[in-house]
Amino acid sequence: AVAGGSKTSNNQDFWKAVARYKVADTELGLGYEYENQDRVTGADQKQGAWMAAVTQRFGNFGLGLAYVSLGKRKGAGSGAVKDEDYKANQWALSGTYDLSKRTQVQAYATRITNKAAQQANFVINPLTVNAGADPQAYGVALKHSF
Repeated sequence: AVAGGSKTSNNQDFWKAVARYKVADTELGLGYEYENQDRVTGADQKQGAWMAAVTQRFGNFGLGLAYVSLGKRKGAGSGAVKDEDYKANQWALSGTYDLSKRTQVQAYATRITNKAAQQANFVINPLTVNAGADPQAYGVALKHSF
């Protein structure tokens, strides 16, 4: 990691485990991700996140719901800021409609709830959010598979 031209960590490792199970028109997913950051100065930092998702098909329609919980960032707290202040949660609701075998209309709504020191944001958003802000997004798309 580089900040202002200076190295902030010696090493940063991630590992992730994901499981998916499908029965008939229902699909369930579970996942866990863990980060370990060996910092140059200050305490090493560790943080985990878990997620659960379900999608259900109703003929041409599909409905999905997902939840992600980002845990406390161990080693990040100092002074009045606690490790727990780096938590965040995200909900996402999605819907799809198959226009044909290769074309699908999609829509979604999602919201991230950040604790006081967390700045979790959507990967597609180039803007940064203030600590503790709760970004939300809505979208529609037309997907065509060639």
